[in-house]
Amino acid sequence: MVAFANMLINPTFWKTYFTSPHFTNDMIPDLTGKVAIVTGANGGVGYATTVALAAHGARVFMACRSEARAKEAMNKVRQEIKRDYPRYQGGVKLDFLELDLSDVTKVYQSAHTFLAEGLPLHILINNSGVAFSPVKQSADGLEYMFAVNHLGYVKYSQVPKCMGLTI
Repeated sequence: MVAFANMLINPTFWKTYFTSPHFTNDMIPDLTGKVAIVTGANGGVGYATTVALAAHGARVFMACRSEARAKEAMNKVRQEIKRDYPRYQGGVKLDFLELDLSDVTKVYQSAHTFLAEGLPLHILINNSGVAFSPVKQSADGLEYMFAVNHLGYVKYSQVPKCMGLTI
């Protein structure tokens, strides 16, 4: 029993059995010609995802609430790719797509704005969300965090399917 307890307190045991190999940006294939939408692309994980996709050739639509913050993030993405991905010689293709997941009408407007571009959608990263928000209602009368973190994504992901498209 002591040996088992010693095994459980050994950090090597946990690292060996419960961690996966690290995924690096070098493992991402060439995405030239691919089109992606990343929600919440102006910060955090969404920003890092945007950098990785754009640095590998994808055209990325940054779906965010604020155009000003998205444009600021676009400039940072371009600078970061130039600095950290010197082998990438292609032009960085970034577009702003207004998206407010708390309002179903705006969710549909955003999806239809993208569909009007006439482009295929290869990658959809549903990343944005809110946490620790005070209790309030969305524009549709729903609890705000539920509307943003769950319902908005369901509706956003369904629009292409309703139009007969596949992602």
